[in-house]
Amino acid sequence: MSVGPEDSPEPAASVHVVEAEGPVTGRILAAFRFDTRRALLRSFLLALPLMAAGTVAATVGLRHLHLRSPARVFAGRATFQLADPASASWQVLPWEQALMAGGLLLILVSNLVLVLSLRRHLAVERFILLRADGLVRQVDTVYTLVEWDEIEHVRYDAARAAVVLEMRAGGELALADQYAGIQPEALATLVRDVHRKAIWGLLHAR
Repeated sequence: MSVGPEDSPEPAASVHVVEAEGPVTGRILAAFRFDTRRALLRSFLLALPLMAAGTVAATVGLRHLHLRSPARVFAGRATFQLADPASASWQVLPWEQALMAGGLLLILVSNLVLVLSLRRHLAVERFILLRADGLVRQVDTVYTLVEWDEIEHVRYDAARAAVVLEMRAGGELALADQYAGIQPEALATLVRDVHRKAIWGLLHAR
């Protein structure tokens, strides 16, 4: 198993640290990016109700203020002659202030939630590559290369909805992330087929 230099400052003796090569070197057979749609949908489902509640609260407070003191709204117009402009004051009731301020705060919070969610899920590189020499998994700046010769068997674990790579040296690597454009079971089948071809020497590194 080969890993990027950021993955472990003191790698074990059986781990080779890749320094010159990157995750996209070599012959790439397939690539799948981490599916961010569910995470973004959850963020929108949280942010949109907050934004709607904030808009309603601010609108109700402002609307009640206008209805309670219409002269304040129209006194500035040159054609308004029904009230003394001096009566158009900015007297705002405490609950009106609370509604408008709370509404604006909710709108700001909802936008902040969306911005942080977009930054968290879209700014991080997270994908897997099926290369001729092995499987590459990258999370942010750290990537792991598992060579096909190191893998004993590839199977699908329905309980975890994960692609499990059983290693010849013992242990396993489970890919439980959801990837865009392919279901976990189909991904397991694809990885198994590529692994079988690589073992039989049907793939070329370049």
